[in-house]
Parts: sequence; C-alpha cells; structure tokens
Amino acid sequence: LEKLNLSKNKITNLPATFLPETCQNLKLINFKENGLTTIANDELACERNDFNFFDTFFCNFSWNQISLKHVLFGRNKLTSLPTDLVNRNSRIIDFSYNDIPEIADDFSDYGEFLRHVYMHDNNLSSFPRAVLYGKPKLRDIDFSDNQISSIGDADTDMNGLYKSGF
Repeated sequence: LEKLNLSKNKITNLPATFLPETCQNLKLINFKENGLTTIANDELACERNDFNFFDTFFCNFSWNQISLKHVLFGRNKLTSLPTDLVNRNSRIIDFSYNDIPEIADDFSDYGEFLRHVYMHDNNLSSFPRAVLYGKPKLRDIDFSDNQISSIGDADTDMNGLYKSGF
C-alpha cells in the first residue's frame, strides 16, 4: 500500500489494528475534511488505555517505520501540528483550515526534500522564519489567513539556523 485516502468522511475513531505492518511503503496519507480534533502519540495514554479519537492507531504503528511524502490533514479541527507525521522525506504537508495556534520549534528539522507547506486558515500568531532554513527544494509556503502579528522569534530562528547547519 502506497496511498491511503480517507478524505471527506466523518472519522471519529480508528481501531487499534487499523494499519497492518504491510503499510511500511505508505507514501501518501490523506485525512482531509474529517473533523478530526486530535492526532496524538502519547505513550502514557497507550499504557493507560486513555484514548482520544484515533490514539489507538498511533499506539500500534510507528511513523518512524515509513517515509510519508504527502501528509494531508487540511480542513479538520486540529489544535496542534502532529509533527511525528512529518519526516525528512516529506514533500507536501497540508494542515490548512484547522485551528492550529503555533508550530513547534522542531519544525525546522523537517524537510530536506520539502516542497510545499500549507498552513493557511489556522490561528497562527507568529510566522516561524525557521521554516525557511535548510529546505533547498522548498517552492511554496502558504501561511495566509491566520492571526499572524509577528515574524519569527529570535531564539526560534537561531535554533532553526543551527539545526539546519547554517
């Protein structure tokens, strides 16, 4: 399996055995337009069986096993960017039309091959300039229609520079 498209559904829960180990070749995952609010990989929640939406999915599957190139979660209700879905091989990430207020500092770790970043129509208050560093193939960034009132943070930008090898 290389492409998994479950867009335009009403997914509220995925069973623990949703993806078998044969999904290691998965390159595209599309969960656009579902109404998802949480994507988590909380090891403590897994141990306690304290699950939200589709945590059960993440408890049995390690994203480190696959190299997702297209990560598409636009038009949901996410309130945080699930960075464990994005890796160094990702080419397109789309988390547009969500409720994400910030991007983690480690976002600059991703994307030697990253070409397109779609974060428009969220609740971001700051543009993380670190997203620009260490991504030689980056062609398109869309952070429009957010609540951005500042460009970057000096500490975040310097962390991004150092992590990117500048």
